[in-house]
Amino acid sequence: MLRIDPTARISPMADIEESVRGTLIEIGPRVMIDSFVKIKPTGGSGDVVIGADSAVGAKAGVLK
Repeated sequence: MLRIDPTARISPMADIEESVRGTLIEIGPRVMIDSFVKIKPTGGSGDVVIGADSAVGAKAGVLK
């Protein structure tokens, strides 16, 4: 499941993949995700939560 706060700004060049195993990906308020960031849940256990006022820059990744 993918939840993105309406105030979050995500580059169209970012790659956010939804989980096929039920992992929640939550992107909080006022989050900024730059181009070429890849968020891909791979383990299937636990959630990926990017909290309020966070920034994820290019060549950074969140793996789960």
